[in-house]
Amino acid sequence: MKKAFLSLVIFCVGWHLSAQVPVITGIDKKNAYTKGKIVITGTGFNADSTKMAVWFGGAEGKVLSSTTGVMEVQVPVMAHASQISVLNRVSKAMTISKEKFFHSFSGGVLDPYSFSQQVNMNAGTTEYIDLCECDVNKDSLVDVIVSVARRSGTQKSLEVLINKSTPGTLVLEQDLLNYNLHGRLSYSLGDVRCADMNGDNWPDLVAVSKEPDGGGFDGNRIYVFPNNAGTFGSPIAVFMTKEKMSAERLAINDLDYDGKPDLIVSSKLGYIRIYKNISSGATISL
Repeated sequence: MKKAFLSLVIFCVGWHLSAQVPVITGIDKKNAYTKGKIVITGTGFNADSTKMAVWFGGAEGKVLSSTTGVMEVQVPVMAHASQISVLNRVSKAMTISKEKFFHSFSGGVLDPYSFSQQVNMNAGTTEYIDLCECDVNKDSLVDVIVSVARRSGTQKSLEVLINKSTPGTLVLEQDLLNYNLHGRLSYSLGDVRCADMNGDNWPDLVAVSKEPDGGGFDGNRIYVFPNNAGTFGSPIAVFMTKEKMSAERLAINDLDYDGKPDLIVSSKLGYIRIYKNISSGATISL
């Protein structure tokens, strides 16, 4: 009898925890205007709208209302063509939509004259490898993160350009609020991505080394820069076990539906490495 009761308790606890992993079953609109409203249906939502977060790529939307199965969300100004992420802030579990959302605006015919002349943003280095965009300080403006080819031990490997733009005026400021990662790494980083790795609703940065280990370089690794409420901490290094394996491409998604984004890395040596996210609480662990 006691064993049966214990088994029932374990089952109920397990079911409750799994129920807190959000699942998207439908999005009523695949495109919408700025500040337009979309309805997301699914399971594992929190009935308190303040306990839910919805991101349109690197921009956070506003949850207007929520039940355990339906949310109404306002599209942020900085939404862009990307998947939608839903985070249950109580369970710290998230899910990503299968399809992309497209930001719409009223306009005319698209032609070569629909764009203004290019604007050059030079962060002080000579060669960039990759970039991603997300609102790192949650001021409702999407910032730009770039990985830099290593030139010397004194140059940066990762730079963050903080978006200080106003309507009609584009402004990106370098090295604001201690985002300068100068001196922390001494090699080239390749692919860089934004992802909330620990469910705290702050986008962390994930980057891979483009250089194999050896020769004085700390290569052959994946680096996670935790976002501590707007300021990045020291990188967490994950060693890729294959000797002299330099990473080629990086992707992030929840592969096993446990509510935590996992890492997928490819290399020129013919390997695909998957790193399961086993983070607990605010501690990032892979």
